[in-house]
Amino acid sequence: FDDRVVFLVSAGEMATAIGPGGRTVQSVERRIGRSVELVEDADTPEAFVASALAPAAVRHVTISRQNDTVAYVEVAEEDRGVAIGAQGKTIDTARELARRHYDIDDIQLT
Repeated sequence: FDDRVVFLVSAGEMATAIGPGGRTVQSVERRIGRSVELVEDADTPEAFVASALAPAAVRHVTISRQNDTVAYVEVAEEDRGVAIGAQGKTIDTARELARRHYDIDDIQLT
């Protein structure tokens, strides 16, 4: 992404990727001169979409495969803004990662 780098972290390895007090992420940001975001991988497309929208509390994800593949994500009303992110960055990132890793064409919040 233009202003940031997103790393996909193996499931269960998020603490290691962040490092004590966030030092690993901060070190990488200094070295590359860009903001770093981490997304934890998952075993299923539903879990992956939920992880990509973190820290929003996702209640449920349904994948619909009709003419295209869409992930419908149920998020609490108070977490919609978190799931969307500033200027739509969180949901845009989630859409791109879901497309790349699970061939999901779109993510829609419900």
